Amino acid sequence: MTAAQIREIIVGNVDFAAPQRICGEGVLKRVYMSRTVVCSKYKKELPGLEKPPFGGEMGETIFEKVSAQAWNEWSKDVQIKVLNEYRLNMGDPRDYQVLVDQMKRFLGLEEGAVAEVENAERGRRQ
Repeated sequence: MTAAQIREIIVGNVDFAAPQRICGEGVLKRVYMSRTVVCSKYKKELPGLEKPPFGGEMGETIFEKVSAQAWNEWSKDVQIKVLNEYRLNMGDPRDYQVLVDQMKRFLGLEEGAVAEVENAERGRRQ
């Protein structure tokens, strides 16, 4: 496949949310066209998620308004820190709601204070 053919696939009539198949030198490759969103956390256009992170209205809201970068920061780091630092029990509906509220605040989907989880001085004796 020539560079012109690849360029035509990329800029032509393409569904940017779907993977495109490009054959090159006998190898089948999948190239994901990134969709972008104006991220509610970073307030700028960034690559979005490939699919909603979970079902329901909140999953769709995150898919439409949150960048992949912000979601990855929440799901792979901050969420775990909030759970551990505040010893949240996901079997307790009140603790679960605290986590959901913190997620919305961290991702910029709701106004309010985000839980402090990055304080190296907390817990140290003076």
